This record gives sequence, C-alpha cells and structure tokens, in this order.
Amino acid sequence: TVTGFRVWHGEDMASVRSQISWIAVAEALALATSEPHGDAPLRVLDVGGGAGVDAVRVAREGHQVTVVDQSSDALAALQRRAFEANVDVVAIQADGEAVDSEMFTEPFDVVLCHGVLESAPNPTALLQAIVSALKHGGVLSVQVPSLNAAMKHHVSLGEESTALRLFNAEIGSWNLDEFGPRRYSWDEAGQLVTSAGLSLIGVRGVRVFGDSAQPDVTDGDNERFGTLLELEQRLRVRPEFAGGSGGLQALGRLD
Repeated sequence: TVTGFRVWHGEDMASVRSQISWIAVAEALALATSEPHGDAPLRVLDVGGGAGVDAVRVAREGHQVTVVDQSSDALAALQRRAFEANVDVVAIQADGEAVDSEMFTEPFDVVLCHGVLESAPNPTALLQAIVSALKHGGVLSVQVPSLNAAMKHHVSLGEESTALRLFNAEIGSWNLDEFGPRRYSWDEAGQLVTSAGLSLIGVRGVRVFGDSAQPDVTDGDNERFGTLLELEQRLRVRPEFAGGSGGLQALGRLD
C-alpha cells in the first residue's frame, strides 16, 4: 500500500501508466464511499471505458460496474478481461451522448469519463447526458489532456508556432481537424464540472512525473516504483507541480 491505496501487481496492471491512472479512479471511489453508504457496493458507470482496464479493477474491488462504449471491439476485449478476472461487468454499446437515466434501473454513485471529452463532437452535450445518470450526492470524474503538457511537447520538437496556436485556440470553438484532441488548462478542466451543474471538488494532475519516468521503473522495483507512485499521489493536488501534468482530472459532486 502507498499512502492509502492498493498497489496492484499482475500482468495487466504492472505499467507505471496504468498504476497512475488507478490513483485517479481510486480517489473518485473514495469520495463516493465517504458519503453515508453502508457496506453496499458502489454503482459505477464508466463512459468510454473501452477495453475495461479500469472497469475490471473497479469490479475486483467489489463494485457494480457498467461500461458504455461505441466500439464493439473494445467491448469484446472488456468481456474477455472481465472473464479472465472472474468479475461481472455490464457492457452497453452506445455513444455517450445517448446515455440517460431511463437506460438504467438506478442512478450511479460514480461516473467516470476519462479520455473521452477531448475528442467528443459536443463535450457539453456528452456531460449533460452522463450527469443525468448520476445520483444526488454522486461523484463525477472527468479526465482530459493538458494544454500545458502539449505546448511543452511541441516546443521540445522545435514547433513553437504550433504551441502558440494551441495556446490561442478557444476551447469552446476548438477545431478537432486542425488541432487534434482538445487540450485543457487547469481552470478549463474545473469548468467542465461546474458547467455541468456540479460542485467542484478539485482539479488534479495525472502523470505529474509519470511521463518523465525512466522505462526501467516497473513494479518489479518496489522502492523506485512505490516512490514514484507516492510522488504522483502527493503532488497531483499541488498546481505548482501538477499544472504541467500530461493529463488533468476534475472531480465534482452532484448536490
């Protein structure tokens, strides 16, 4: 255990990137269980959960998980992963914007929307759809790529003009064909949650140092691996460190 969350070991969970991703998911689950809930498992909706790397891990924690994804191939991979892990995960093939409360028998305690909004034709409509499936008091976790990190990457490649164009691009009128997936600033990530009508719990960095870690840092090296994960968890809430992270997570609660 590293400062309060379980470090998984196993063939499909060994990479630094997947472990860092799990920190973000684990916090969303912890925030939901901090509400009066008893010992009942959480109901978790993973929109765009694809092949289920996170969803299966959530299910192994004992929670009830539903994945909505438009890719039949990804959902087939999810079902294989769930079968191998001996857990049940409900898979629904649909676009995220098609989600509404009538699709499900009960609202969800947690909704995860990681790596989806940056490529969605209409992020506002997508968020409105998935929030309709969230119960009052429930937690929304949104994860998007960081503008800061993208600009630094282009400057490192000698593409200063591209970095400047990304900086000048308006997130509300972002041209996916010209700029690729949307890139969000720290404040813009938080506004995704508040504009959907939720109270902002906070913005976190994702991969504060993970993208810079040497490739030989794996879970086979317990000391270095554990230290990197502890750095990620402790500094992801500190904007002076986390503002340049590869990704940004915004957490909100539906009051």
